[in-house]
Amino acid sequence: MVAAIATQVELEKAWLEAWYVQQYWVAITAELAVDFDGSMAKTVQGLVTTLGGGDGDGRLSKAGAEKDANDADTALTAAQSQLAALAADVTSAQATVSELSARIISAGIEMAELRTLAAEDGTSGKLDAQVAKRTTIYDAYVNDGTNGDKGPR
Repeated sequence: MVAAIATQVELEKAWLEAWYVQQYWVAITAELAVDFDGSMAKTVQGLVTTLGGGDGDGRLSKAGAEKDANDADTALTAAQSQLAALAADVTSAQATVSELSARIISAGIEMAELRTLAAEDGTSGKLDAQVAKRTTIYDAYVNDGTNGDKGPR
């Protein structure tokens, strides 16, 4: 009976080892199958297709990769130059806007000051009062030869 049990144990060990080997090869076959989603072979095939698939553009070689890197660097340099030019234009435009804003504010202040000197109604500004006073003096001088309220000249 001990010998039969030992034989049975060896048979089960052999069967289990064969099952593990068979499962190993099933897994390897699945990883090497191009038509199985998620397999290593399908992933690699997708990368090869993405990289150009060997259609003659040289992207699968070191030289092709270096050319792509150089092209990308050139495009980056051009974009950075364009960005710098646009930033300079923005700075210039902001300076222009600031200057025009200051001019508009200054013009508004000057207009308010002018309204205190010469009002729109023509009678209530400081200069309007002076014009009225001088017009009265002038009219009096022209009409009767006197200097308004100061008497004859």
